[in-house]
Amino acid sequence: MAHFAKINENNIVVNIQKIPDEEEHRGEEYLNAIGFEGRWIQTSYNTFANEHKFGDTPLRANYARIGGVYDEEYDVFYSQRPNDQVILNTTTFLWEYPIPVPSYNEATEIPRWNKETQQWNIIQLSDIFNQNTASYNQNPQI
Repeated sequence: MAHFAKINENNIVVNIQKIPDEEEHRGEEYLNAIGFEGRWIQTSYNTFANEHKFGDTPLRANYARIGGVYDEEYDVFYSQRPNDQVILNTTTFLWEYPIPVPSYNEATEIPRWNKETQQWNIIQLSDIFNQNTASYNQNPQI
């Protein structure tokens, strides 16, 4: 099956449809003919961070997601900017913080970006999840 993303007038993905492989060459025309009118752009389920899962040529950097962005200049899909502190990596087309995540113990810790200090804080999972009461602390001290 081939996948196509419907793009609205603001280049936001509003729908994704699968079509038979034999219709892939005319995907937008096919979708419009069966009642899914609009602008449709092919996307690859096997593409992420501008790499194809099976080593083939990546298609449009990332698989389209509803609510995501289609960038006409680069001819790629990426998620909407989650906050004003991230930068779009124009190789992977993923949003990244200006400094890399420091190393941490994945079994007991989790990184959290601190907007005020523009740094990563490493938070103990025990500060977030109380195993005795099976409850979460939504605002652990950082």
